[in-house]
Amino acid sequence: MTTLKIPPSFDLRALEIFVTVARAGGMTEAGRTLGLTQSAVSQAVANLEASLGVDLIDRSVRPYRLTRNGVILRDRAAELLTDATLAVNAARNPSDEVFESLTIAMVDSLSFTLSAPLVRSLSNVVQRWHIRSGLSFDHEQELRAGGIDMAFSLEGVLEGETGFERHQIFTEEFVLALPKDLEADESDLAALSAELPFIRYSLRSASGRLIERQLNRLRMAIPLWLECDSPMTHLALINQGNAWGMMAPVFCLQAPQLLAGVRLVRLPRGRFSRSISLVAREGALGGLPARVAETSRALMRSTIIPSIREAAPGMEAAVSVS
Repeated sequence: MTTLKIPPSFDLRALEIFVTVARAGGMTEAGRTLGLTQSAVSQAVANLEASLGVDLIDRSVRPYRLTRNGVILRDRAAELLTDATLAVNAARNPSDEVFESLTIAMVDSLSFTLSAPLVRSLSNVVQRWHIRSGLSFDHEQELRAGGIDMAFSLEGVLEGETGFERHQIFTEEFVLALPKDLEADESDLAALSAELPFIRYSLRSASGRLIERQLNRLRMAIPLWLECDSPMTHLALINQGNAWGMMAPVFCLQAPQLLAGVRLVRLPRGRFSRSISLVAREGALGGLPARVAETSRALMRSTIIPSIREAAPGMEAAVSVS
């Protein structure tokens, strides 16, 4: 049997600092994110390297880049840091509650990315899971009727109604999705719509209505060509150079292989966003909604945002965890 040996001076805080450096692309940038000086960040990384006995960053080039050891540690550290955060929070707020069953609904784009790591992280808290995906409007009706326990939905669901609690998870900007080879000025949406057809999200969806309202604010009268509610359909058409559209960064994780021919760009003007919150019947599940929300925020930081960065570099800046 192999004995697990962790170096005596191995420091989870130093590991967190190293991962932030790897994601930010430099020690100065990581220091700004963490509220530390550049020298404190540099010392923490050096101490981590000393404890492991390997170089994690190649300092012979500018900008810094990770060594092979650094890449391996970065990729494996995210899950470890999430588990450590959850362990610390559980120790600070111990609970013996174990729930026999939980019915939870998610908007389609989030169900694809969040449900699996969420179930894994809370497997000792919930014995049986029932996960549904669909539109925020449907979740609203089911929450009222008691058909589901909680839902990850867009802002506005049950807003102002008594008897429900709300925990905001994250906010993300909508971005332009353009064919990679398109030679056009992305700041001129009217010119884009004249050159290529625009794909609309179904107005049955909250995201589709948000996009339509923003187009109206910008006084963009774009003819209807195609309306659908599948990000994969959007990406497939844009990947082939046949159209352009708008989407939230989380959408791209449903079909990252289709991003090869797609260029995602933050809106040059008129930026707008959507916010995802966890909504539950107030008091029905004790502290579970707050715990699910806390775990989801940790997973966004450790797993989902890094996945967005890998699939569409730069788009992680359009996502902000509450």
